[in-house]
Amino acid sequence: MPFQLPLTKTRFSDLLANTTFARLLAGRIITDAGDSLYYIGSMWLVYDLTGSTFYTGLAAALLQVPNVLSFLVGPLIDRWDLRPILLGTQLTNALGVLIVPLVATLGHLTVWWVLILMPILDLINGFVYPAQNAALPKIVGSEQLTRANSMFTTSIRTVGMIANAVAGVLISALGAIALFAIDATTFVLAGVLFLGVTTTNTTDDQSNTSDDATTDDSYLTDLRGGIAYVRGSALSVILLGMMLGNFVSVAVNVVLPAFANSIGAHLSTDF
Repeated sequence: MPFQLPLTKTRFSDLLANTTFARLLAGRIITDAGDSLYYIGSMWLVYDLTGSTFYTGLAAALLQVPNVLSFLVGPLIDRWDLRPILLGTQLTNALGVLIVPLVATLGHLTVWWVLILMPILDLINGFVYPAQNAALPKIVGSEQLTRANSMFTTSIRTVGMIANAVAGVLISALGAIALFAIDATTFVLAGVLFLGVTTTNTTDDQSNTSDDATTDDSYLTDLRGGIAYVRGSALSVILLGMMLGNFVSVAVNVVLPAFANSIGAHLSTDF
């Protein structure tokens, strides 16, 4: 008798019928689109203000600093309420990206505004993705979790590619400053969606969280445990591969504004 994988009864339509999951997924997609718009807009604005690939390289390096520190976030997520994290990160990012058009309107925009804001906002948004991942098992059944993660991954990667292309079109049509104002609306919309995301915790879970929160060294204990787990598993090799892939991606992104500008200048001389 041939081996057959067990069939799951979970369908994508069943997941989307879960209002809380649908809100979390929609908010995550919009957040990711906002990140893409912000990243492309920031890199282009840095090059536009300086005309230097050194500064675009510096901007890309600064954006990687929060990623390097992201391992510090996990133990904190387990101790905080998820919905305030989801909502607070989006509203903070909305206000943060609006600083750029405001300063530009006042005539005081320099590259340092962008270079300082970029890592701060990226660090803040570094809380939203672990929070969403932590919320997912609490709003879908265990038999739905694999398909839910698949839907998240596929949707987010697709939207990210589309948003990068849209960002380029918007910069060409409206300019990088206007892109920041548009980006603020995406974070506000994501925040509104996250308002409807509720998770349920048992009394035991809440008491355990409370006990952990009152223990001074509980955070460090969890952090050490997580590091030890990664070291002793195949995740360390996977993470190394991801780091190398990110390095190549960043190296390419550094020269893209200059490359796009050179193509635009070349085309303009042909007509």
